Amino acid sequence: MLENGFNIQDNKAELIAGDLAPTNGWVVLTAAEIDTSTYIELATAVAPCVVGTCDPNLIRSFFTSYITRSQKLMGDQLVAVLEGWINIFAAVEKKVAAVVDSAEHLVARLQTVPAKLAEIQGRICRNNDACADGSPMADFFKKVSEAITTVQAFQDARTAAKTVADTAPKLVSLTQSTIQAAKTVPDGDFFLELIKSGNLAKVTNILNAFKFTTELPALVPKIQDATATLAEFVTKYGPAGRGAAAATLLAEVVSTSWAQQSNDLLEIQTLTRSEIQDPFNNLTTTIKAVGTILDTFPVKPGRFAMQPGVASYKRWSTVSGDLPCTRSKRADFEVGGFRGSFDYPEFYSCPFSARLPWPNHHIPYLKLRVQ
Repeated sequence: MLENGFNIQDNKAELIAGDLAPTNGWVVLTAAEIDTSTYIELATAVAPCVVGTCDPNLIRSFFTSYITRSQKLMGDQLVAVLEGWINIFAAVEKKVAAVVDSAEHLVARLQTVPAKLAEIQGRICRNNDACADGSPMADFFKKVSEAITTVQAFQDARTAAKTVADTAPKLVSLTQSTIQAAKTVPDGDFFLELIKSGNLAKVTNILNAFKFTTELPALVPKIQDATATLAEFVTKYGPAGRGAAAATLLAEVVSTSWAQQSNDLLEIQTLTRSEIQDPFNNLTTTIKAVGTILDTFPVKPGRFAMQPGVASYKRWSTVSGDLPCTRSKRADFEVGGFRGSFDYPEFYSCPFSARLPWPNHHIPYLKLRVQ
């Protein structure tokens, strides 16, 4: 090549440390560099299409080679990001399954425990004036009833949990399809259509040749909608949601103290704690854990952005040496008593230095904001 033998310098390091630096929550994925030889190959492949004589084999050969090289850089980086998302979805799926199990357990307890509590209450209040209206005992049993009723109304968390349980596997499937796009080289017809439509007419369009640059933006809103559904479930059924009132009533029931504690009253509190409060708290705590996992996920409105582009860096050589230069000199003379002078050019060696520019090289990139 013409460039061989020249000491070519560039500002590539400055570009990488600046525009292509992964800072402030941005991840920068870079494709294979488009150097002079790659640019010539690209131009050679695309140029015939300008006059309507596209060579499918030439186009397929160039883009297959270029994208295959880029997959070792950009594709592998993107796959690592997306697999991180899948790990989060898998953790959500596992935790939601635990929510369903906890909800099933609570519902099963609610099938039998209220009757047991009513039977114990009947024993205590049989021929016992202590249960008269307005008495502390009557107020206690009223609170027990309110607590059970409130928890029973919470049983719809089981149905809601089963509904959102289908969300995480769908998110995994959607993300895996994008990973597959990042690993797959499109066929030649895909590139031909891009060129004919004008979407691959210059270097700055090169990222259009990567299918995942269109699939990823389509994936993100679907993920955001799905995670919003999960977040709504956590807000509604978590400890700070509908479960708060039931938790308070249950805590009051099991913590009530009596001047004369009977075995029957103790049995009510023990039964309420072990058969209702513990399963209920386990359910709401497990739901809260789903929210904790979701908080680590970056694909939320306002927290995710994608910015494709092509960054270029300058290249140059410094040419230096000695050149022949001239300067004016004056000489005196005398002929037959006549004196005079004349100017003449004097040649000498002078140093020369100049900057010789070379074509820029280009680095296609995809920036993702993931925090």
